[in-house]
Amino acid sequence: MEVRLEAIKFNHQATSATNDGFSIRHNETRALRSPEWQSSLTGNSEDSPAAYALTEIKNQTLSIQARITWSDVGVNRLWIRTVDGNIYPERTDIGRFLQFAFWLFRSVVRRAVVPNVLGVVEATEIKQTDDFKMLCLKDVRLHEAGIGVFEVIWRWQFSTDGNRWTDFEKTKHRIYSVLKLPTGAWQPNSDNPANTQLPWTGVLEYACRWAAGATCEREIANKITREVNNLGPTFVHYNDVSLGSPHYTPNDPPRFDCQRFLDLLNGASQNSADPNVNCDDCAAIVSSFVSVLGYALPVSAMKPVTPPKFFLRRHQKIGLGWEDIDSFFHHTVAWRGGDDDEVSDACIRLDANETGLGQPVPLLAGSLRFGRSGEHLYRHLLALNENCQYTDHSTRFRCIGLDSPDCQGLDTDIDLELIKRIYEHDKWREPRENQPLAERNLLIKRGQVFDGWQVTTARFVPVNSAEFIISRCDAPTENVLRIDVQFANDSADAAEALLRLLARFEKPGLKFRKESPVGDNAFADDPGFVILFSRINLIVLIRNLTQTPIALWTIARFIDALILEI
Repeated sequence: MEVRLEAIKFNHQATSATNDGFSIRHNETRALRSPEWQSSLTGNSEDSPAAYALTEIKNQTLSIQARITWSDVGVNRLWIRTVDGNIYPERTDIGRFLQFAFWLFRSVVRRAVVPNVLGVVEATEIKQTDDFKMLCLKDVRLHEAGIGVFEVIWRWQFSTDGNRWTDFEKTKHRIYSVLKLPTGAWQPNSDNPANTQLPWTGVLEYACRWAAGATCEREIANKITREVNNLGPTFVHYNDVSLGSPHYTPNDPPRFDCQRFLDLLNGASQNSADPNVNCDDCAAIVSSFVSVLGYALPVSAMKPVTPPKFFLRRHQKIGLGWEDIDSFFHHTVAWRGGDDDEVSDACIRLDANETGLGQPVPLLAGSLRFGRSGEHLYRHLLALNENCQYTDHSTRFRCIGLDSPDCQGLDTDIDLELIKRIYEHDKWREPRENQPLAERNLLIKRGQVFDGWQVTTARFVPVNSAEFIISRCDAPTENVLRIDVQFANDSADAAEALLRLLARFEKPGLKFRKESPVGDNAFADDPGFVILFSRINLIVLIRNLTQTPIALWTIARFIDALILEI
């Protein structure tokens, strides 16, 4: 008799996570199949994932649903169970002698081999008329294992009498365990598989490994913050050349381009050219990876008590060396925003040696209280004269990914009047009348070559932007540039968007260029390593991605000429 396992459901109650897994997807572009395991479609454990929240399943009986068929219509019922494939490998895997040895020394093997965290399926009677049958799990060890990523291997067996058992299938599954249900922007109780805010296995794969062993929210914040900071300089470094402008948190509405960041970690070639991050990016990463584990740690910003900027004590930006002094217009971290709330800052290592003399004593604020005036805590160690404070109505929500239809963006509490004074708004030029508005189409195409440069990546960033990576044809790795083009409805909207983009630069150095040869209004640093300009209803930002920067005015003129030709 042929017995066939057709499918398995781990998340069989989409809006509940007490007796089963919670809703997940693979990443921004790839939804999860349902059922999660399907015969002839599931090749490895990563194709059949499930995720569980430890606080939700505490003292609960876990279950799965399975559809099982058999060929003998004369047999009305069977008993089904699984055995732990880690402890009892099937004979075809290891040979008869080793199979016998496993059986003979099974008590020793059970102590030496990591068992399935989901235990096994209890022996259950099923009938020919059953569709998806509820199967209870026993010997579940998720709470013993804690936060982590695990491999479950089940050998499926059937019996016609409940005594003699025969193997008929082996399945492998990737299991993620988190402390609590994902929170923040994540929506684990959604029953819509197309919802891009479902927790991603791409994020769980890193977050669960980074936070393995953590037993509380504070430990989660510490571990995630440290691991993100440790990505520098191998994967990322602070965007010093471009004055601390964001690379993974696009504007209007600001959101976290999480898929692009995962591509960077996973070595996707199209993103390996952009290892730059700023404080907004680091805060978004920490907040998103912490919240997928169930810790609601929002993103908040701090600003100078005395505008327009505050000076830093000795510090080390992510992926860079130690610096004695620098200044910020603002700084964004994972933080609830109160003086007594703890800061998780993966962007900057502080110096616990407050004198600034001798060797620095590195201190990473994984969960360090912001501190009130006079307390030698985060604020005191970050800013000279403690000249920084919470920004009211700061960032409280961050959409994960780019294409969420209900992305509400962020309230960043931009002081537009201050931004206008910093960047000499009273001297800005009005766009020339009767110029046609630029449509949202590709100004540059992938593979296009111009003036010795080639476009290596070109993509739209929903809803209103386009992004291009270009490199020198004769030195493709030495000089790499990024061009961001933002589309506004009209010139008035473009001016507003330009102010908001100017506010995203963390460091001073960008200046209004009244006599600029490009755009209606242009801004650049003194060497021209970063240029921002508006033309009619477009805002264009050009930046160096490599740490051997070049002046960008020639590229800016080319882009401006393209816009005028539209």
